[in-house]
Amino acid sequence: MSAKEINPATVLETIPEATTEDPAPYRPARKKLPDSKASKSSPEKKKPAARKAAPKKTNQTPRKPKPACKKPIMGAGRPKGSKNKNTTKNKPPAKRNKNAKRTTAHDLLASIQDDEIPTNAQVKADYGFSRCYITLDQSKLYNVYRTVLEDFDVKPEELHEWLHHEDGLKNVAEEMKGKFETLLGPEDYQGDYKWFLENQYIWDPEDFVSDAKAARAAKELKEYYDANKRPGDDFDWYS
Repeated sequence: MSAKEINPATVLETIPEATTEDPAPYRPARKKLPDSKASKSSPEKKKPAARKAAPKKTNQTPRKPKPACKKPIMGAGRPKGSKNKNTTKNKPPAKRNKNAKRTTAHDLLASIQDDEIPTNAQVKADYGFSRCYITLDQSKLYNVYRTVLEDFDVKPEELHEWLHHEDGLKNVAEEMKGKFETLLGPEDYQGDYKWFLENQYIWDPEDFVSDAKAARAAKELKEYYDANKRPGDDFDWYS
């Protein structure tokens, strides 16, 4: 038998018998995961240490206390009819010219500086005080002249010239009206200026309307006071 000739019987013997069941596919074994260890707790943050106070300087000079602020002395508002001397500024009285002729305007200014309604008969006649029906009106007239002579700085000589104009008291009223409207304006002196406008009969004898109105108001006020006054109450209505 040659080498190329193969006996089939021998071939069958050498080939193993095939199995009917397919072998299971190969699966690699899973690796076991390591046991999870408990996470370490984060370390607590350390609180910063409290700062030490700086040592005080022993040679440091103590601070001087601040001087107390002086509060201005605030007095009551200027009352109607009388001047509160405590509220006036430290203003020296106007120096009088010894060579100047003394007039009733100077006497009027002196009464105002003394906080008094004029009592001199000539002063009252020259500047309309004698034309007022009651003392209350005289106090309001006093306020008007005080505003003109002190607040507007009108000199007694100038007031005297106004009076001795050909129109007399009527010219005085015109000049004072100009001062009110030019220097401060009506809105700044509503009380005095309003009364001044409503009682022009004092400076103008021909203003019968305001004259009658003032007479009626004075009469009604006196009647009301007499009806409500208590025993022993007296008021000087006609100084």
